[in-house]
Amino acid sequence: MQNAPNNLADIAETEAKRLETVTNEAIDEIDELLNASIEKAVIPEDVFVEYFLDYFRDPAGQKNTTLPSKWLEISGGPYNEVDVLDNKGNVAYTVPSLFITPTVDARLIARYDFSDIAANYNMQMKITSTSAQNYLSSALSGVPDAVMTDARRHIAKLAAIFARYDTSDSGVTASDNSNKVTTDAKPTASMFDM
Repeated sequence: MQNAPNNLADIAETEAKRLETVTNEAIDEIDELLNASIEKAVIPEDVFVEYFLDYFRDPAGQKNTTLPSKWLEISGGPYNEVDVLDNKGNVAYTVPSLFITPTVDARLIARYDFSDIAANYNMQMKITSTSAQNYLSSALSGVPDAVMTDARRHIAKLAAIFARYDTSDSGVTASDNSNKVTTDAKPTASMFDM
């Protein structure tokens, strides 16, 4: 009978080591997946300009309804970016994904106590619905800044691409305008008039 506690201790130790090994292997696999570099799709600049530039400028105004699916075939998915290559094979710029991956700035969102906001909203509803709506609008006014931090960069990338091919100033060709891509360009509204 005295061997029983030792056997249980040995079994527990063996199981603890096995569990640690399995856990470490899982962590290694997760790290490998997270650190895996996903190769971006590429497209020649002349193909992008000829077939897709107008779609990105004004998606709703396009008669060719197959363009979104063609773009998804190239990109590999709606959240994937595509590198556009110049005639020398260098990356001229990167077209952002069709969908913006929302991110949350934890520092900004931590400022909000949503339980308190909900409780205050319910109290305001007892007064008037207008009062409650005004309160809610005010209380949540900064949330979009915390949640949509990547949207500005996304829009700026598109605006820079559009500016690269903007020929309204003096008949400048796309190749003459090749150094205009920056992320400081102002976004155009046409991309979002859907």
